[in-house]
Amino acid sequence: MTGAVHGFHRQPGGRTDLDPVRSERPQYHMRHCTNHRGACYRRSLPHHTAGRCRGHDLRRSEAAVTPLSVAGFSAMRALSTRNDDPETASRPWDRERDGFVLGEGAGVVILEEREHAVHRAANSDAFHTNAPPEDGRGVRRVMELALEDAGLAHSAIGYLNAHATSTQLRDRAEAKAICDAFGDHAERLLVSSTKSMTGHLLGAAGSLEARLTVLALRDQVAPPTTNVLSVDDAVSGLYGTKLLQPPSNTQ
Repeated sequence: MTGAVHGFHRQPGGRTDLDPVRSERPQYHMRHCTNHRGACYRRSLPHHTAGRCRGHDLRRSEAAVTPLSVAGFSAMRALSTRNDDPETASRPWDRERDGFVLGEGAGVVILEEREHAVHRAANSDAFHTNAPPEDGRGVRRVMELALEDAGLAHSAIGYLNAHATSTQLRDRAEAKAICDAFGDHAERLLVSSTKSMTGHLLGAAGSLEARLTVLALRDQVAPPTTNVLSVDDAVSGLYGTKLLQPPSNTQ
């Protein structure tokens, strides 16, 4: 188990430094502690109240479902042996409980002054796990903020690598967001989804697609969206202009 707490500071231009490698802010890393949560909070609060940090991000992660961990806890007779009924194996306070079930996960909690969050225009697109708002307002806002941070006009963008995952609701919302964010320039913007060829790499998707975008800009060749056999009317705002024209699948 690993726990960490990092303070962060507001940087010039309203940016917030959250990079533990490049920052000289207070940092703590703790291991082998079942009460990381309390320890992390206690270690971070003095720096916060003393004004040395404007906020903190507290990170905890665990990935203990490994042969060695399972063998060790089994040897200690700490794990449940209810293998024939795994759904009910973890039963705290139950009379018939016989041990715990290993779990894996991670979490990050950000503690930040309200004034600091307002100053850096903090926002969240939290809406629904897999059903985004139909108007794509969160995606539109992200693109608008990216343009603002880069100091670029809409007309300066020539290619956009879409997140488009091939799901009904998200593709529809993203298409509308692109059209709304770029306005008239959307008719000249090249857009494609490379997930049509790579699939969805989940956590690695952004990194891979950023690299594909760099290559597209270097070579001045936009990758296609493959397997578009019948264009959805809901994304006609893209396909109806010069955007995302279905490539020939005969090559």
